[in-house]
Amino acid sequence: MNWKQLLPALFLTLGVFCAPFCASAILLTPEEFGARIDDGKPDDAAFQKMFDAIPENELNVVIQLTPGLYLFENTVFYPKQNRRRTLIDGNHATIKAVGLKFDLLTPKDIKGEKVNYALTYM
Repeated sequence: MNWKQLLPALFLTLGVFCAPFCASAILLTPEEFGARIDDGKPDDAAFQKMFDAIPENELNVVIQLTPGLYLFENTVFYPKQNRRRTLIDGNHATIKAVGLKFDLLTPKDIKGEKVNYALTYM
């Protein structure tokens, strides 16, 4: 059997496993919160607004990016929710960090002194 003949079965299987997750998830895009791809302006504030807008009790989140370039000048803090499942659909988008000293995405609970401590011992 040729591997190409298995592709339809593989995609069907992936769809069956993804469908329950995606059907019960909220869908967010950075553009809903002010991001504009390929405009040369920072988009990190829009990403922060997007992460802050995720309801506390939401367990399934899909973030869909638009193909293009997003610029980050600041770290974005995402809400730490151990039971939440987040799927980021990159969709051939690029996130470019400009002058950041540490990670693009960081859990919200390591702000302030903890960030300084992390930077000191990196």
